[in-house]
Amino acid sequence: MQYNRFMRRMLFFWVLIGVVLIGEAQLWEPVGGGCNYHTFDLEGFDDQGLLYVCGGFTQAGGVVAHAMATWDGTVWRGLGCDGAPTTCNGYCGEGRTFQLHGGALYLAGNFTWNNPVFSYGHTAYRLLENVWDSCGSPQTVVNFQKANGKLFALGGLHEIQDSIVTNIAIWESPTWRKFGPTVPFNGTSDGTTCVGYYKDQYWFGGNFNVGSDINEVMYLDGMTWKSPGNGILGFSTWINKLVPYKGLLYVGGQFEASAGNADDYLMTWDGSNWQPTFPGVRYVAQVLDLVELQNMLYIVGEHFVWNGSDWDGPYRLARFDGEQFCSFGGKNLQAGQIAMLHADIFITTTQVLDFDTVNWIAKWPQGSPDDICISQPVRMQDPAAPAPLVTLAPNPAQDHITLALPQGSAVADLQIHDVAGRLVVPTQRYRAGEQVDVAALPAGLYFVEVRMRGRVEVLKMIICD
Repeated sequence: MQYNRFMRRMLFFWVLIGVVLIGEAQLWEPVGGGCNYHTFDLEGFDDQGLLYVCGGFTQAGGVVAHAMATWDGTVWRGLGCDGAPTTCNGYCGEGRTFQLHGGALYLAGNFTWNNPVFSYGHTAYRLLENVWDSCGSPQTVVNFQKANGKLFALGGLHEIQDSIVTNIAIWESPTWRKFGPTVPFNGTSDGTTCVGYYKDQYWFGGNFNVGSDINEVMYLDGMTWKSPGNGILGFSTWINKLVPYKGLLYVGGQFEASAGNADDYLMTWDGSNWQPTFPGVRYVAQVLDLVELQNMLYIVGEHFVWNGSDWDGPYRLARFDGEQFCSFGGKNLQAGQIAMLHADIFITTTQVLDFDTVNWIAKWPQGSPDDICISQPVRMQDPAAPAPLVTLAPNPAQDHITLALPQGSAVADLQIHDVAGRLVVPTQRYRAGEQVDVAALPAGLYFVEVRMRGRVEVLKMIICD
């Protein structure tokens, strides 16, 4: 009798475990048959209703798709190569290697294209009106990212489309050009990997700890590269992504607190100091991807656990809404990049996921439950900075500005740069009370650099139509 009762309990136990495993397996869904080889990057664009995927595959959903394909929720389509989908092969790079910008798709990777003939190597292309054309042949790996509506090419590049650059290029149709002043590190390093726009400044992360004062992360303040605090410390460190979210800059990559950083693999900059991120959550391997999607911060980490112990983990995927940090997708998941299309989450992953064959890409449908959630203390950004010694008005401006200099100052040297670092108003002598003509400047954000008495003040100025 006791034996039968024991057997019934064991049967119930294994049935329950089976239900749990099956339930987890059913949450992750294949995407139209997936791809026949690795996927490296993906990006969803709701306005087009398309998920773009690139990798090393030659088919997607059984359709010919050499390294590049789109998914519209029902059908896979190959992007093709100059209108001939069978004339190219190769693979895209890893990371955010393609972007939509100005009605065109920009893609970077290693390809051999035969129509027209593009040699195999590090190359960048643009798809406009269903025709591909070359938009640069950097000598090293390059990836595309956008910040503040601008398109950037990042990497260890020195040249792209005949433009001499140092690790950072900005697209100004029909060509690339150097962004900002020369970077303060050796351009032969791995260089920049990511860009963000935080507190009206462009920020760049990567692997450029080469003995300079700027380590792995920097921002452009007027015409000067600066490091937040001591940057990212450690011998073998790098940044994979940096994303502004709810007043803080989230930075993820390969770094450790033991080297003097505020946390392991993920931390925030509040405008004044580095801070740890989530109490009760410990990342024990690098953070691969950070993306803000529908006002939530999504995090892809190689390995994180709760309460510092593997008793509840390891997990790879999490989302944060400013108050709740939630893991989702199950334990021991493999994921590289994350994107969203119409509120469904997509990841690049392995061939088999949760006992299901998904073929390198999987979907987490909207409304699927989280695994565990914990409340987080409300994070505050840094207090307001002290008022500058110099002010300008009106701001926004249309045709002129006037500077208010400190008491006792009658003259100063003034110049104006645009957000890309170009000098748009050359150095001129400014006398208190004078008007500066800015009528010729297009609408946008500018930096007014004022030098006096050995001090430099950089003021933000907006020109409106």
